[in-house]
Amino acid sequence: MFTLNGMINRRNFVYKAPANPFLRLSLPHKSVGVHVWIEFHSEGVIGPFIFDTNVTGASYLKMLETFAVPQVMQIADHNQFYWQQDGAPPHWAINVRNFLNATFGERWIGRSGPIQRPPRSPDLTPCDFDLWGHLNALVYKNRPESLDALRMKIRNCCRELPLQGIRNSCASVEIVHCKRRISNLQFT
Repeated sequence: MFTLNGMINRRNFVYKAPANPFLRLSLPHKSVGVHVWIEFHSEGVIGPFIFDTNVTGASYLKMLETFAVPQVMQIADHNQFYWQQDGAPPHWAINVRNFLNATFGERWIGRSGPIQRPPRSPDLTPCDFDLWGHLNALVYKNRPESLDALRMKIRNCCRELPLQGIRNSCASVEIVHCKRRISNLQFT
């Protein structure tokens, strides 16, 4: 979620700093903002899709059907594409899972999916460890004054993301995943 006051969802960030990690900032708890969905893959970015309200199972499914999946199907190697999502309630809705089963079959990772996402596991996607922090820095470099300006800034900043940086992030996940698979084979 991107807000007008600059407060963002910090659950997906890892901080490394020489300063006191117990520093607390007082910011308003709620602020007007938008929820943003982006797909990040080795050939670029799909999106952003901007939700103006809270994301529900129904609104997430509509976004998948009308926006995300049609664009995924245009990717040259979409038959090798794996859909990955976390266990957020909209992602876990039965209608969403049914759609993902029908669309991707055994090629999706998530809560109650054919490839289970381990409970309480950290987000190990390029979006979570690379994209959101970079996009946050770009969007809030000069804080937008209105929701329309915020939406426009998010769209423009997504177009500015460097393709080589995206490819490097995706490659790092593939390498880690392959190394983990190889190490698992050595112990079984």
